[in-house]
Order: sequence, then structure tokens, then C-alpha cells
Amino acid sequence: MENNLSEIRNAVQKFELHDGYWEKIVRDDKLGISCVEFKQNNGKNHIFIAMDANDLNTMLIYAEKRSRENNNKPQDTYAIFIFKVHEINEDTYKEVIAIEENEFIFKKYVFFYTDAELSNYCNEESKLIFDESIWRDRKIKDFTSLFSKFVLRLVIKAPIIKLNFSPKELVSYNKILEDELATSKITVERIHELDVFIENQLKESNMNAEKVAESLLNSLLEE
Repeated sequence: MENNLSEIRNAVQKFELHDGYWEKIVRDDKLGISCVEFKQNNGKNHIFIAMDANDLNTMLIYAEKRSRENNNKPQDTYAIFIFKVHEINEDTYKEVIAIEENEFIFKKYVFFYTDAELSNYCNEESKLIFDESIWRDRKIKDFTSLFSKFVLRLVIKAPIIKLNFSPKELVSYNKILEDELATSKITVERIHELDVFIENQLKESNMNAEKVAESLLNSLLEE
């Protein structure tokens, strides 16, 4: 069965994106890999890759090869791996961390999801308007729902999406993270400490919502 790259790209396109354009989806039938590139007008290049067999290391090798062939500048290149899993557990996070912590050649993101999350999203997405009001919708604010998990993870892992919300609009970082990282060894107390730390960063610096969201998730996954 082929991967879900087309469906994930369509989900990303529901949001307001940074200025740029999509290239056509490319398929390598021998490897069972599909990829599509989003080129920002500022020169940044984002490679979205999915694989039928869901092997992150093979996707990484493919991304590096494609980046070299296209003469992409490493500092302006981002690889986003579309990684379908049977269930999200501690092993999932270990695989994700191993890829994302390796910033050799270019920066990497792993958007992981389950069939149940994708199916739920496809059933519900037509009922929502994907503008700034979405962050106040009950489907998003219910952090235990499959829809909320899928969408919140997507906006963090796809850096071409403009995060045009204030972190304060999300009722509590804790509710998202306790659920999303329930299988990790992070304590509620540690989550609260990071919550306070991020809140202070917002007050004391000019960090935007995108950097704050990424900083928070990366800090937790490094534990």
C-alpha cells in the first residue's frame, strides 16, 4: 500500500503557509518513496518524504541524496519525514529523537501519526475553518481527541505552516504535553517547570510562537 504523502500535504495546505510554492510529487517505485518539495520565496527548501515501508533511516538517506543532487544549501534545507506508526509509544519517541537530533547536512522533523488519527482528521476537517479561529475550536481544545493530537503535531512538525496564534490561546501547555508525551518518562512537575520557562521566554524576548512551540517540544523530547 502506498504512503499517505498526498493526504498529509493536503492537510498542511489547509493552513496559511509561508510564501512559496509546491513542486510536483515525485515517486520512486523501487524504494517505495514519495516526496514533494515546498520552496519558500526566501530561498528555504522543505522536502516532505514518505515511504510505503516506513523506514526512517532509508528516508533520511534518500533526503540527503536528493538534497545533494539539487545542490540545496544545507542551512536553507529542511526535511520533514511522514512516519506512520501502529501506535505511539516510547519506541516511537526514541526513533524520532534519533533522527531529529542529527542536524548533519540539514534540519529534520518527523511527523508521526497513526491510521486512526489520519482517518479521524479526514472525517472532521471539512467541518472546520482553518484560520486563526481554529485554535479556539472545541475539537482542538479537547487535547485528548485524535483530531487535536494530529493537528497540533502537524503544525509543529511542518515549519512552512504559519503559527498565527498566541500561545495563551491554548488553554494549557500541560494538557497537550501530558497527553502527547504520556508514554515518556517526563514528570508533570517537569512539564510545569518547562511551561513556566517558556512563558518567561515570551515575556523577556522577541521569540515568536513558532520558535516557542518548537523550543518547548524539543526541550521535552530531549529528556
